[in-house]
Amino acid sequence: MAADVVTQIITARITEHVAESPFYIPMTGPAARPRRSLKHDDTFIVLDSHGDIGASAGGPDGLFNADTRYLARLEMVLEDVQPLLLGSNMRDDNSA
Repeated sequence: MAADVVTQIITARITEHVAESPFYIPMTGPAARPRRSLKHDDTFIVLDSHGDIGASAGGPDGLFNADTRYLARLEMVLEDVQPLLLGSNMRDDNSA
């Protein structure tokens, strides 16, 4: 509970210093898992280390093409339970 209050205070202070823009979308909390990104031509995807998109609310995740987000949330669950991740890593050249 106290961590939620601290996060709200920090977010409020950061938001005060950001110039208002019609395109500004605030991130509501820290990313819980490391992010991965894949790119091909004008299409790229930002997802977490489990392969989920948008599992952390307000994050930068999504499937984008030509600067338009086409997918903001995709999470794999089996009977309302997330599968156990056995491993996830990337090489220095960003290949899987």
